[in-house]
Amino acid sequence: MTLPIESTKLSSGVYDQVVHAQLEANLDGHPELQAHLRKIDSAEEPQRYAQFLWKLLEQSFKRIPDAERATLVNRLIDVLASAKSLDILQAQKLPEGEDASVKILEALIDTRAGDTQLPRPASPLNASALFTGSAGDPTLESELRQEMYSADQVNFLVSFIKMSGYRLLEPAFETLARRGIPVRILTTSYMGASDPHAIERLSKFSNVKVRVSLDSERTRLHAKAYHFHRASGFSTAYIGSANLSNPAMTSGREWTVKVTAQDQPDLMQRCRSEFETYWNSEEFIAYEGETIERFRQSVISARQPEDQHSLFIPDISPHPYQQRILDTLQNERHAHNSHRNLVVAATGTGKTVIAAFDYARFCATQTPRPRLLFVAHRETILKQALQCFRTVLRDPNFGELLSGNYNPDSSHYLFATIQSIKSRKLFDTLGVDFYNFVILDEAHHGTAASYRYLIDTVEPAVLLGLTATPERMDGGSILPDFNQRFAAEIRLPEALEAKLLCPFHYFGVTDPVDLTDDGFWKNGKYDHKALEAVYSGDDIRAKQRVDALLGALDRYIGPLQNTRGLGFCVTKKHAHYMATCMNERGIPSAALVDTTSGRDRLTLLADLRDGKLTFLFTVDLLSEGYDLPTINLVAFLRPTESLTVFLQQLGRGLRLDKRSGKECLTVLDLVGQSHRKYRIARKFSALLPKRRYRMDDEVESDFPHLPPGCSILLERVAKEEVLKNIKDSLRNLQTLVTESYLDWKRKHNEPPTLGQFIESADIEPVSLLKKKTWSEWKALAEQEPFEQSINITAHRNALARIALRNSPSQMQQILHVAEDDAPNSYQSNFSKERDQASVLSIVYGNRWKKLGFENFEAAVQQLHTEPSFRDDLREIAEWRVDRAPPVTANDTIPLDLHAAYGTEEVVTALGLSNWTQNVAPGKGVFHDPENKRYIHLFTFQKSERDFIPSTQYHDDLISRKLLQWESQNGASQSSPTGQNYLNFPDNGYQILFFAKLTKKHESKETAPFIYLGEAKRRLSAEGNSPIKLLWELEHPVPAELFEAVKLGG
Repeated sequence: MTLPIESTKLSSGVYDQVVHAQLEANLDGHPELQAHLRKIDSAEEPQRYAQFLWKLLEQSFKRIPDAERATLVNRLIDVLASAKSLDILQAQKLPEGEDASVKILEALIDTRAGDTQLPRPASPLNASALFTGSAGDPTLESELRQEMYSADQVNFLVSFIKMSGYRLLEPAFETLARRGIPVRILTTSYMGASDPHAIERLSKFSNVKVRVSLDSERTRLHAKAYHFHRASGFSTAYIGSANLSNPAMTSGREWTVKVTAQDQPDLMQRCRSEFETYWNSEEFIAYEGETIERFRQSVISARQPEDQHSLFIPDISPHPYQQRILDTLQNERHAHNSHRNLVVAATGTGKTVIAAFDYARFCATQTPRPRLLFVAHRETILKQALQCFRTVLRDPNFGELLSGNYNPDSSHYLFATIQSIKSRKLFDTLGVDFYNFVILDEAHHGTAASYRYLIDTVEPAVLLGLTATPERMDGGSILPDFNQRFAAEIRLPEALEAKLLCPFHYFGVTDPVDLTDDGFWKNGKYDHKALEAVYSGDDIRAKQRVDALLGALDRYIGPLQNTRGLGFCVTKKHAHYMATCMNERGIPSAALVDTTSGRDRLTLLADLRDGKLTFLFTVDLLSEGYDLPTINLVAFLRPTESLTVFLQQLGRGLRLDKRSGKECLTVLDLVGQSHRKYRIARKFSALLPKRRYRMDDEVESDFPHLPPGCSILLERVAKEEVLKNIKDSLRNLQTLVTESYLDWKRKHNEPPTLGQFIESADIEPVSLLKKKTWSEWKALAEQEPFEQSINITAHRNALARIALRNSPSQMQQILHVAEDDAPNSYQSNFSKERDQASVLSIVYGNRWKKLGFENFEAAVQQLHTEPSFRDDLREIAEWRVDRAPPVTANDTIPLDLHAAYGTEEVVTALGLSNWTQNVAPGKGVFHDPENKRYIHLFTFQKSERDFIPSTQYHDDLISRKLLQWESQNGASQSSPTGQNYLNFPDNGYQILFFAKLTKKHESKETAPFIYLGEAKRRLSAEGNSPIKLLWELEHPVPAELFEAVKLGG
């Protein structure tokens, strides 16, 4: 019997199909269809081929006589078993013959427990299913009960738990308690929906552990999932919209998908990993002790109207992005001896929380508690800050206020207005070094005279500045007060992920005005007067732009009665013009500019808030210093070269505002044909997570990697112009570098260092250095001759590779080998052969042994015959040292904890590779029996494609200290390797982990591995070939890495 031939008719559309011989022939027969093909990534091959065969096998078995099916299965097993190391499959053959029958094992009953049967759900354990609440479906509560009866572990993840839902499952919970089956439940006080009594009943079972989130307003837990783990391998999970309540369980039209480990193992693994990440998150705390009453108070508070909320305050713990800032501040002080630190973050992103945790950490090392001064210019800010500090420090009596309305009894922990500090000459009384820790909120006011008294006078151990607006409109700079650098920045996507800001819907509206002419560009930016001429007045293009804005308002908003909009214009004339045009169209509007009086400003802002005005048009006035949470529309009516100003203006509309029912911020950006020197991609990059995504790919695909709830949609012509601008910038890198270099030199009266150039020009450094060395770029910009070395390609590759490294000790090695006297003094810095090999592996990569150096001295001598390369090495090392992230020197091995390394650098530093010894390339596990050490190098995202579920979640960070890792495919728990893993402390073994997020950096350079450190304990081990192991690490991984890798939270 033959299978039906696949239809030769092909339809246009998207596909995700393996191209077999018949399909290839069909493609050739459709010349009118253009096929987009890609190679299968090796990481996805197993799942792809298995899926391809499964479809063929299912079709085949339907057409084969019953008696021949088992025989065919066994023949297929013979074929597979003939492959290397697969002969074990022979043991899985099916019985054959006339009298043989294939049976299904449905249960194994432990008779010692007195059981005679195990209940099972009505739906299968080996195939996924959908429950919709229809009459023909078993009820969800019935299925959940039956699943619970036969589970070996139960995990529930629900936003809320009602008594009406709990009591339906209570018999099953009682059975689980009798059997001693562990149960874990995660829930929240979100919106006050949970019944504390139901959760208290659950927590009384000795086998049940409950963890709760006390954030009743901004929980990120909207998932509803029920996971049933079985040691038999037949685990299941129910995922959907059903909380633990009676309507959801019985009568509601809830849709719930049942997933099984047998047909969706990768999805099941993700469910498990997500749950483990939540369970180990600091957001969820054990429901025990004082937490029980605190949870009850949180629910009560959430149920009250907003203006009647109780004073309940949940425990505060840093979000991952806030922890990253704290790590960076620690590094600034310890590694760089910089104790005047400036943190840049948008309003509403938790700057004060960071300051409170920073101070708490400072207190942990000192007794008595260090004296604190918190300075702001408004009393309301001080009151909020004081409450925050009391919460973080868990001390309701901490601190006092100093302002026009408050006089403190003690000055030791003071929250003071800048006006009171100056008027009372606080430091004349207390002394300039009285305070150990000074926090300057809204530090951008530091250029004002009122703040100079404090900044120029105070001498604390730590000065911490907080600001949302580092780029002042008056041109004053605050950087000189903070060692000429931003210590850390909170990125907008991080705050959006944490739901501290309102999500945005960003629409790129086609701008009819063409700005490609050089007349619009002057001194490195758009000429405002030239823009004003076409954006306002009688110019036909100005009217076309107004029409474009009105059309966008109609398309994307509709009726404007609830709109509170800000429009950012290029000049005052433009702002007045836009207000006039809107009023003529019946849209109440006004211009708010720097000549508007203080009283009129307040009136206009109040009118906008109250709905008397729909639009306020301004230039830069509202970029900072105004808190307008009701703003739900921002219109960019001018191109903005400054990324900081763009983010400040966008931030005006990102404040949360529950009172007005604000769901998101609408952004209308007029995007047209821009000047070739305008880099439009920068603002879109700032809205994306700090990942490896290419901007042209993001634009083409409508930005699929934005924070949850956010979107960017560019109209067709606008998208074409954005893509053209991005591609032109990539093609014109030489022009961009030259202009940026000369612009810096013109502003600072000296040429930039490599570090200064990279940070000011915002050019991806690896791509820059792969094109030319830094010396080449400088010569090009200065129009000076440059004599290229015959090794120039190797030099470019070396600099690009080092740009991805961040180990302080590595960079010091490079500085030593590049210093002028290195040929004569190298022995003092590189006395050990391992150190010599290590620095050569950094500079020359895995080629260092192929270059024919007789010894280390010869290598150093060769390096110093090429002074431009040596100078470039020195500059790049100084840049990487200066901006190195937090790393910790390791006493047991010569590598910096949490620093980045290439494979060759790892094995060389650990002595596995030297002048005479090589290691096999491409290995992920190195066994060093002499030193009793396993070295593991792995990639979290196995596939080069962004989202391949079958290749993800095998290696995963469950928390900052818990690593889930899969062994090599051939390892079993009984093998020598498996035994070394299971008993590594007793066997005297050291287990080291090096990980990277993706195989390639965005520049296509091979990404380095981050040294995660040693394993402290093995917590669990499951399965064979491979073994799935859960490790506790000796040190928590950096918050930034965990944030990038994490599956939940």
